[in-house]
Amino acid sequence: MKITKQQLKQIIKEELEKALEENVPVGASMSQGKRFYSSDEKQQIKSFKNIHQGKSVEELEQALPAARNELEKYAINDLIAAASWGF
Repeated sequence: MKITKQQLKQIIKEELEKALEENVPVGASMSQGKRFYSSDEKQQIKSFKNIHQGKSVEELEQALPAARNELEKYAINDLIAAASWGF
């Protein structure tokens, strides 16, 4: 069975999309001991971001010690970093 160049491009595109949906890199690479989040964890992070969206940096910093788990801490720190960079 022969695969055309177009078919091969489509297969590669689909596989890359699947891989990107499954993992969110945190840091440069896994070889440097960084963590990847599953789809469920990404959903939790998104929920935590929605909860804390719109808070000031001071409010976010106060919420950090009370975070329920590392995913909420990640979400809060991400919002703090975005606010610090003016996003």
